[in-house]
Amino acid sequence: MRNLLPVIFVFFSFGTIGCGDQAKDHFGRGVELGDMGEHDKAIEAFKEAIRLDPLFPDPLNQLAWIYATCSDADFRNGKQAVVYATKACELSEWTDALIIDTLAAALAEDGDFEKAIEWQEKALLLAPEDQRSACEAQLNLYKAGKPYREE
Repeated sequence: MRNLLPVIFVFFSFGTIGCGDQAKDHFGRGVELGDMGEHDKAIEAFKEAIRLDPLFPDPLNQLAWIYATCSDADFRNGKQAVVYATKACELSEWTDALIIDTLAAALAEDGDFEKAIEWQEKALLLAPEDQRSACEAQLNLYKAGKPYREE
């Protein structure tokens, strides 16, 4: 799973508008489980966070990321990844580079490299300087017709 420590710090320090503590707890648990490679349990935790607060984009994004990029093919599902990533983009008003990056990864996993390239270019424009090289690397994969995989 990608490094979410800066996101988690901001998230737990300032909270998320409209997001209950239980949803935040399940989201945090999902991130921890994903980092430990327990993808099935992470998916359950993210789904519970979404159930508790369907307007909270972060668990939608993380669920989409697993479905799009998991190193274990049993967990990948491009179509589901696109659904969750699109909803997360809508909730974040299409302004979050990390979430748009996830949509691009989901589209690539689903085989739509043309749209993956389009959205990855938008993510690159929005990305902070320290994330641009990773965005560019993913963009190059999509241009080569390859999806991104977590290691």
